[in-house]
Amino acid sequence: MRELFSEKNILGIEKNLGEICVHMHPDGKLIPGILAYSANELAINGINILEAMSCFPEWLWFVNENDLHDAYNVLYNLWKQSSIKR
Repeated sequence: MRELFSEKNILGIEKNLGEICVHMHPDGKLIPGILAYSANELAINGINILEAMSCFPEWLWFVNENDLHDAYNVLYNLWKQSSIKR
């Protein structure tokens, strides 16, 4: 990427990122607060979302790569528990 842009146009470079790609069920957009609830659960568990992008039905969350495994487990357990209640 550095070759595509001049140094004066690069504000910063973040290294050691991990990506979580969440592909939501079409009905997910009908659940108020699902994005906030998921992000809050990561925060409660000490995981900082460094960047987020979304275009439903996909969410892309970037975290420190050292937190990637824990972040995945937090989300997996959250959604697993939610599906059991249905």
